[in-house]
Amino acid sequence: MTDNQSINPNRNLDYQFYFLFRTHLWKEEQYIREPFDRFGDLDDIGIQIDTDKRLFRPETPTQRPLDDWQAYLKIAWEGILQEYCEAFNPEAPDEAKDTARHFCQDNLLGVALLIMDEAVDGHEVTLDLCDSHDQLLGDAGFSYDKNVLLTIQDKSGNMPQPATLHAFIPSVNKRLKTDNWALGLDKEQPYLKKMPAAETQNELAANAQNYPVFVVYGLAHGDALTALEQAQNWPVQLQTILLTEVGEGPLKRTAILNSILARLLISEAVFETQDWEARRLRFYLQQQTSYYFALSSKTLRQTPNRVLEEELRKMVGGANRSLYFGPS
Repeated sequence: MTDNQSINPNRNLDYQFYFLFRTHLWKEEQYIREPFDRFGDLDDIGIQIDTDKRLFRPETPTQRPLDDWQAYLKIAWEGILQEYCEAFNPEAPDEAKDTARHFCQDNLLGVALLIMDEAVDGHEVTLDLCDSHDQLLGDAGFSYDKNVLLTIQDKSGNMPQPATLHAFIPSVNKRLKTDNWALGLDKEQPYLKKMPAAETQNELAANAQNYPVFVVYGLAHGDALTALEQAQNWPVQLQTILLTEVGEGPLKRTAILNSILARLLISEAVFETQDWEARRLRFYLQQQTSYYFALSSKTLRQTPNRVLEEELRKMVGGANRSLYFGPS
């Protein structure tokens, strides 16, 4: 046991980022597909998830203060953009910067931050909160939750207690709590941006945007220093099994947390999108209801049935256009 191991306050702390992308989307009446030739190849171009998603897990330096997470997230994002630049234009990557950035922003489903430490109940992640017009509203926090997503225990009994995976709970000002939020990566630091709730159908169609989610998970894996004193290395072994930091080939392709966190990101993205669409649909129907309530009975009686039928069809069409069931 070295002095550094005994005094380093971050000796048990590691964190990683997971970026989940679609591989294509329908835009401007055509399919825009990712530029990689080999979908399942792991050489710096992401891990295959299903048949239409790609997961990146950029390496983050170990035992760094959690206060630095935003800087490392930005570095990871820029590194992924560079991968796409080189794939879009291998001869002149710099010329493909705009193409790569648009593609990545359009196809990013979400980012997960995974915090791994002896215990995770003392950690909290905060980032700026902006309205839909980029005006600063304050900040949002992601804090530990006692609900356990999964528990891991070794059969040999070397681990004094099970490792546990938790989902951190987001919290914002009470006045803003019911709003939906998306991750923004177009500024110097990552931030959450309010998803627009009350725009017309024409405006939404003309300004279609992607709204990636941001989620935080914590893996409490036990005390590495205690393990060293017991001549054990179970915290390292656990991370190797879950993250597959070492080794190549099929084992690395099927790292346990790659699949788990990708599924969690997909479910979070689907829920946020559906919830947002439901809010917009409710607003649209409330507008239509208010309009007809404001009409006098005489006006309604004098309006020809064919006109009322046409207006009803338009209302149904508007409601159908509001419904979008998120990423597949």
